[in-house]
Amino acid sequence: IQRESIWKYFDDRDALALTLRLTGVADGAYQVKTYQINEQAGDALQTWGELGYERELSRNDIQYLKRMCGPKLTIQTLEDQGGVLPLHLRLEANEIRFVRVRRLG
Repeated sequence: IQRESIWKYFDDRDALALTLRLTGVADGAYQVKTYQINEQAGDALQTWGELGYERELSRNDIQYLKRMCGPKLTIQTLEDQGGVLPLHLRLEANEIRFVRVRRLG
């Protein structure tokens, strides 16, 4: 597999729109934290490619990779809608996402 063109080996490159409905939630506000890794955020292979796929990385280079390859974090506050908390997500191709929901107050 060619590192430079690894994405051509994936059949499905379409985004996926999801609507999740968390039911039975208590009335109030909720904090939703989303951590995501995709081609635009946290992609280790793409970041390594920007370094020329160098095999001999210095300690500073590795620290840089660690900083750049962390997941993107977004935080939003949502209100329940009659005991239902709707979450609307759009995942890019091959995206990994972790969603953490917690009640405020």
